[in-house]
Amino acid sequence: NTSCGSSERSSCGGSGSGCSGGGNGCGGGGEVIAKVALIEDSRCVVAKKVGFQAQKQFEKKAISVFDIEVSVKEALDKITSYYYKIDNRQSLRPAEEN
Repeated sequence: NTSCGSSERSSCGGSGSGCSGGGNGCGGGGEVIAKVALIEDSRCVVAKKVGFQAQKQFEKKAISVFDIEVSVKEALDKITSYYYKIDNRQSLRPAEEN
């Protein structure tokens, strides 16, 4: 079982339901805030879908959210490359072929 905003199972709405839980979100903003606070030292979240309230709370904590539709490995490879380039002040543009 994972926290609100994960792709597979959520403690908010049951297996596979994300944070929808019958259309009530995660039970209100307070519950989302508490769940985001558990991972506030994270740099990013990778998920299939993140609810609106969770997205807003991640933004407030400067946590990037990556909604993905590819394999976790592919997403993590791309995200790792992205952060490596950002951290090392490298261009995000592909190298030009001469």
